[in-house]
Amino acid sequence: MKKLNYTAKISLLFLFLLLNFSCTKENSSNPVEPVDNAKLEAAFSQAVGMSNLKSLVVSHNGTIIKEAYFNGGGANLTHDVRSVTKSVIAILTGIAIEKGLIQSTEQPIDSFIRPLVPDLTTEKGNIQIGHFLSMSSGFEWAELNSDFGYSNWATSENQVQYLFAKPLTSAPGQTFTYNSAAIHILSVIISRKANMQTLDYANIHFLKDLKWVKETGWLTNKVTTMVVPDWNLPPEK
Repeated sequence: MKKLNYTAKISLLFLFLLLNFSCTKENSSNPVEPVDNAKLEAAFSQAVGMSNLKSLVVSHNGTIIKEAYFNGGGANLTHDVRSVTKSVIAILTGIAIEKGLIQSTEQPIDSFIRPLVPDLTTEKGNIQIGHFLSMSSGFEWAELNSDFGYSNWATSENQVQYLFAKPLTSAPGQTFTYNSAAIHILSVIISRKANMQTLDYANIHFLKDLKWVKETGWLTNKVTTMVVPDWNLPPEK
């Protein structure tokens, strides 16, 4: 996986925030007028040089002020949403709790995962749903500063066992560690408890209400991008 240029992305985010603060409620009928055009152009000029960026759209009061697409991106093209996936899984987890498939964010994952990981230790089995949501499960993991932390997991023969084979380097709930594999365990749990693929569960309870979602791509197992994976696992007995 390519390393992301986080400094450039953060700089662009600050420019975007400055643009938002430059927009005032006065003259809202003409959203272009209150914009600082110099900052607007600076943001788009910087965006052009970012190899991983597909689009930049600035809007105000529902009106697009300026938009541009790069590196194969386009206004009518789908694009993998990468870490937005984590928010989608968090929403689906909340829905699963509301519907009684999961007791609460304090519920340990042992009963969900042990059928898939027979040698699951008691310590790992006591990790709670909420620890995965907050990325504080405690597993040894290096993703943001490594070319291979994510890729090795995504291309492994068994993504669930790959994660649980990792040692715990901190007590669950204690330390934040950016870990895509950990939060995706929640997709496994939802799929097994609902006895359906996570995508089907999402379509029934969430995505159908999002009118702006026109097309959904959903990869299964051995994912190579951070869209929501669905796991081809046997249903829970």
